[in-house]
Amino acid sequence: AAIEEIWLDGSFTDTVAADDLSESLYLYYRTRLGLWIAKAEDHIDLGFVPDWSPDAFGPKSGAPVPHVLRVSSSHEGVTAEVSHTWYDPSVARYVNRLR
Repeated sequence: AAIEEIWLDGSFTDTVAADDLSESLYLYYRTRLGLWIAKAEDHIDLGFVPDWSPDAFGPKSGAPVPHVLRVSSSHEGVTAEVSHTWYDPSVARYVNRLR
């Protein structure tokens, strides 16, 4: 229902091994990198499905879909992560739960 492109500031780690990840990226940040995401700001607009989208996503590359740009800050107040999320509004809704 959604695809994401996530950029983590390189000052937190040189590499991220796929085997170290779970469904909770923020848990990985906290337990492996000592990074707490304390604040996030989301901007929602109409975007377009990127070229690298998997076939299973549904909407095809270039199709208009909702797009969420998230800028996340660490517990120390520095920008730690920037992400892009595109979702299929026919099967998903946007919900933000940062606690």
